Amino acid sequence: MDGYRGLLAHRDFRLLWLGQVTSQFGDACYEIAMVWLVLQLTGQDYFSVGLVIFARLAPYVVIGPFAGVYVDRWDRKRTMVVTDVVRGFLVLIVPLLHVVGALQVWHVAAVAFTLTTCRTLFNPALQASIPRIVDESRLVGANALIQASGQTAAIAGPAAAGLLLTWISADALFVLDGLTFLFSAAMIALLALHALPRDRSTEGTVRTELAGTIRTLSRKRPVLWSVVLYAVGLLTIAGSYRVGLAALSENVLGGGSATYGLLIAALAGGTVLGALVLGATQPRRPTVVIFGGWALWGVCFAVLGLGGSLVLALVLAVVSGIGESAATVFTTALVQRAIPPEQLGKVFGLWSLLCSTGESLSGVLTGYGLGRLDVRTVLGIAGAATLVMSLFGLAVTARQDTGVPTETPSGGQG
Repeated sequence: MDGYRGLLAHRDFRLLWLGQVTSQFGDACYEIAMVWLVLQLTGQDYFSVGLVIFARLAPYVVIGPFAGVYVDRWDRKRTMVVTDVVRGFLVLIVPLLHVVGALQVWHVAAVAFTLTTCRTLFNPALQASIPRIVDESRLVGANALIQASGQTAAIAGPAAAGLLLTWISADALFVLDGLTFLFSAAMIALLALHALPRDRSTEGTVRTELAGTIRTLSRKRPVLWSVVLYAVGLLTIAGSYRVGLAALSENVLGGGSATYGLLIAALAGGTVLGALVLGATQPRRPTVVIFGGWALWGVCFAVLGLGGSLVLALVLAVVSGIGESAATVFTTALVQRAIPPEQLGKVFGLWSLLCSTGESLSGVLTGYGLGRLDVRTVLGIAGAATLVMSLFGLAVTARQDTGVPTETPSGGQG
């Protein structure tokens, strides 16, 4: 753990990490408050909840790719501060309208859409800034610590929100989320992170810049395959994570929502454990770890469909979380190391688009499958498909993976 202590001793990374931990906790509370508030407004109309969630996810597909272009053009520190401040005040609109009795579902949907629009700018700017805050040798650890913290917030946030909702209104959780955004903005504003030099003569249209980024990716095949197959992996298994585990809990393990909560917590716990352990390593061939992680995730879900023991299911959920961490942490670090700094925002924007598309389609396919097949069969198919994808990824990157990419973003201040 000395590597993590060193990261947290780094002033700028510590400020960034503190802001993100706080903001992610607020976001986790907001997710619960949003659903609860819409149910209150509509008298338990779950279709309205679905529409609000759709509005929340839509910007990833509609705006995500173009957002990355502007992230690379603009000052990334300023982009993060402004989007955090906008989100901090925007989320306060919901409790304000609710207090005066004017809140409607479309208001919640509009706020959710705008919050995600800001996130499509913030997230690529954050991921593209990390290589300029820490040295290359610390990239894996930095990404691992941020992911582990995010997963911890994902566990603690809903639990805290559920407890708080027994004492306070959902409006108060929106206020809490707004304050966490403003805290994050304050932490980022203190960073000693300067804007990259901008050469306007090299800037083209949004379309030409995206095309140039795709050409860059096509020349870095390990990165291209890792990013594209990450989205394919989400297509094959994300729906089983979101929907399939709920069906397994209800129809096979017989525990209902309580069992489902345990499985999700176990998977998130595995993700935290995997991120912290793997983040301290520097593998010579990162794509082996990436696709090995996908293989582990796939095998665990396939076995989940065969067993009927809660203890076994919890163990498999923890191990699959470790696999998820391997895929996410090392793919992120691979992109940060291999892609030129001026194109990182666009690459992360495109990756976000692919992931959101894969995850959304996976939910539809899993729901369709569960309507026609036994949940064990659906989990088995999802796990097998993910395993096949991982073996394909190992095969296509076997002769291309040279370990550390030759182009390394400069400016690490660690």
